[in-house]
Amino acid sequence: RFKGRIIGTINLYSDKKNFFTGDVLKLVEELAQDISFALEHVDIIRTKDTLFRAVEEIKDWIVITDKNGYIEYVNPAVEEISGYKREKLIGKRPSIFKSGLHSEDFYKELWDTITSGKVFYATFINRRKDGSLFYLDSKIVPIRDDKGEISNFVAVGRDITQVKQIEERLRFLSNYDLLTGVPNREHFLELLEEATKEGGNIAVAFVDIYNFSSINLLYGYSVGDKILSSFAERLSKVGDGCGRYGSDEFLVFKRLESPKDLEELTRDILKAAQDLKLTVNIGISIYPLDGRSPSELVEKAILALKQAKGGTSSFAYYKKGEEERIIKDLKIGEELNYAIERGEFVLHFQPYYSSKDLRPVGAEALIRWYSAVFGLLYPKDFLHIVEKKRLTKRLDYWVFEEAMRLIKDYSISVPIYLNLSPLSIDEDLPDYLKSLIEKYEISPSLINLEITEEAVIKDLEKAHKILEEVHKLGISIVLDDFGVLYSSLSLLSKFPISYLKIDKSFVDRLEDDGKTSRIVVHLISMCKALNIKTIAEGVEEKWQVDLLTKMKCDYLQGYYLNKPMPLDKFLDLLK
Repeated sequence: RFKGRIIGTINLYSDKKNFFTGDVLKLVEELAQDISFALEHVDIIRTKDTLFRAVEEIKDWIVITDKNGYIEYVNPAVEEISGYKREKLIGKRPSIFKSGLHSEDFYKELWDTITSGKVFYATFINRRKDGSLFYLDSKIVPIRDDKGEISNFVAVGRDITQVKQIEERLRFLSNYDLLTGVPNREHFLELLEEATKEGGNIAVAFVDIYNFSSINLLYGYSVGDKILSSFAERLSKVGDGCGRYGSDEFLVFKRLESPKDLEELTRDILKAAQDLKLTVNIGISIYPLDGRSPSELVEKAILALKQAKGGTSSFAYYKKGEEERIIKDLKIGEELNYAIERGEFVLHFQPYYSSKDLRPVGAEALIRWYSAVFGLLYPKDFLHIVEKKRLTKRLDYWVFEEAMRLIKDYSISVPIYLNLSPLSIDEDLPDYLKSLIEKYEISPSLINLEITEEAVIKDLEKAHKILEEVHKLGISIVLDDFGVLYSSLSLLSKFPISYLKIDKSFVDRLEDDGKTSRIVVHLISMCKALNIKTIAEGVEEKWQVDLLTKMKCDYLQGYYLNKPMPLDKFLDLLK
């Protein structure tokens, strides 16, 4: 019989009568039973062999221990995953795989669960023989013997290391900036929020790299990326947290124990920028003085940044009450982008007068903005925003063309003085001015360009070359604000200066300060020797007119004589 079913018979024959006695028949029956038993166990052995081969071939982790936790069997997958040979594991405890990343409470719960006869499920972080970590999604099952007693434990697991690595990568990508490796904006805010929960004062710095786009254009994006990464690495060492806010913008926070900590923060950020030859502007807000939520602190730091000057590394702290002005500046900045296209800019003119007969002999063109949103705006309201938005050259060029158009259209016969920004003194200037003169067919003698000492002192050689080319076109150069900054007399001899404007600060002190009067007298005398005409600006009193005329200053300009006026009034004045 096999599994209770008759599958064959045993037939015995004898040539002797009465050979099959009771004993012989009993023996035959026992033989049949033995054969049946053997057939049953051959099937069990075959099944066990199939199971063993399956366990040996399967890629899942299988470890069998005795009831005391000593390893009796591991399959080849365990060897492959852990790096340990089978013979090194037999007789050892599974603690050989411990990584140290699970608590003692974790292992106590494991042991209490399986010794009570229950299955334990967990994701194990284990350590390979080479020290690297691997993750097992595993369960440990108690095995009972025929008496119902626990005799073994079987751990079955799947290696999910790659899945975990992908999860970690996704977690990194969601929390950290891929290029620099520092926290991204959202994760920075989370870190800042955790820091604020601990109490105390915290400084939040918004760091903007000035004109970083030029680095990408000059050296390529790969160089730009390396600079950003290096800067981020330096910033991460400055405070207690660092993050990337935008393409060339970063955030840093630092816990403040004393006023020196705040000084160190700004100094260290500026030093990090200086090391890489970067110019940065920094806006700083303080927790809890300027805000309590991370987003509010960052907003206040950005508002503070708007107060920092562009072009040179600088920083500014948030000031309460500045929101309205800063928000207005931001709105003005938005409108600036469209003002030229809408034709909202106009020129007003402030005349120059001959000191001999007080006859108008020229005028300075001054820009005004008739905004559809804000009404009439003066240069003080928007020129600083023009510079920050890098629109200076574009606006200068508009002024140049508009002035020449008006000279042509209204046959203006006196020179118009145009202010030239330092940012517009470049190789394009001579050709652009020449093209306008040819386009409007006007005499270059009707155009005078006003420059400041500051505009040329930064790069004397470059400025000298460009202004010489402009002068060769027949355009006169006017040195404005002389005496305010460096007052280098070498400018008068080296540069093609035709006019010099005596600053208002000198004009104001002529009556009360004898030294100032003597300086102005000698300056006028020196200019006459160099064939340079002098213009006194800021003339607001009659006594100033009389005194400057007596000093033989050539031209006068100021509110006493006339304020800036629209085109129609200026044309009436010339008539």
